[in-house]
Amino acid sequence: MATGTRRPRKLVAGASFLIATLATVVIVAILATWSWQALDTGEVPSARAAVDLTYQCSMHPQVIADGPGQCPICGMNLSSVEPETTSAPGGSDHSSVHAPIVLSATREQLIGVKTSTIGYRELSRRVRTAGTVAYDPELYGLLSEYRALLRVAEGPGGQTSEERRVAADGRSRSLALNLRQLGISRAQLDALFRAGNDPVTLLLPGQSAWVYSRVYAQEIDHPRVEYAVTVTSPASPGRSFRGRVVTVDATSDPVARGVDVRVLVATPGGGLRPGMRVHVEIEVPLGRHLALPVEALLDTGTRQIVFVRDDGGHFEPRAVVAGIEADDYYQILTGLAAGEQIVTSANFLIDSESRFRAALAAFAAPRPERAPEPADTSPSTPR
Repeated sequence: MATGTRRPRKLVAGASFLIATLATVVIVAILATWSWQALDTGEVPSARAAVDLTYQCSMHPQVIADGPGQCPICGMNLSSVEPETTSAPGGSDHSSVHAPIVLSATREQLIGVKTSTIGYRELSRRVRTAGTVAYDPELYGLLSEYRALLRVAEGPGGQTSEERRVAADGRSRSLALNLRQLGISRAQLDALFRAGNDPVTLLLPGQSAWVYSRVYAQEIDHPRVEYAVTVTSPASPGRSFRGRVVTVDATSDPVARGVDVRVLVATPGGGLRPGMRVHVEIEVPLGRHLALPVEALLDTGTRQIVFVRDDGGHFEPRAVVAGIEADDYYQILTGLAAGEQIVTSANFLIDSESRFRAALAAFAAPRPERAPEPADTSPSTPR
């Protein structure tokens, strides 16, 4: 009798466990199906509610809430966000990973937003290279002889005989050709002597000195005479010597594509010695361009973004194409117009919030309904 009463209890317990297990599986399946359908149609309550959140941390834009409170990261009070954070007047040209935002004046001040008006300006690029204070007896000899021939050709009182003029002219032509091969033209020679420069400065610097340097094609395609130059020397810390490019060699190094330039710098009071190694900085003018401060550009690697602010506090992410960088500015090729207000400070915080808003909008947007699959109308093959 005892054995007969134990079996029904085990059967009842086993059946109860089986029923509970089946019920759990059914409930989990129903919940999973509901969640999948909600995600598939975009009807996720939390995502919908996230778009309407109105409180956010000014220092950590990823912290949002639907009511007043404090940021769990920094402890600051959450500030209210205007409802127009996903729209901008007149439309915008921005990537899908960025969205326009609106900031109140108080919040702009809190996160340190600064703007600047973009406009046109003269840009120049500085090319830095090494140089040597000239000690060139050969060039000194050629220039000295050329100058002497000019004085002989002029003669006393500016008068000259025909024989003297012909002889001096022939020799001066030969010297001019030799000097031309060194990159010094007749016009440059005349300009040097008219300015009162003595060829001795090529040998023993006095009030001025010659500096030889080499530049390369990847730095300056075509170096030109009259480029402004600044020369500094470790032997004279804190002092700089200003000058200009005087000559450019007519020939270049075919291997390194380097071109030798000669610079004439003023050295009042001395400071440069023959053979001394110096630092040379050549200023290359680039012309007038629409210029953007370097701190205003956000480069993602695939896109270059600038945030443009209007008078209503709207911040629009704008894709731009930047050109050369010079004088802490970028040349802007497309994307901006003169007179627009661009963000130069706190743009990383604005970029973070812009990305976050774009992600929320993309997550909460309803997905297009799937088209029903076409019925299979092909005739069945009898087995």
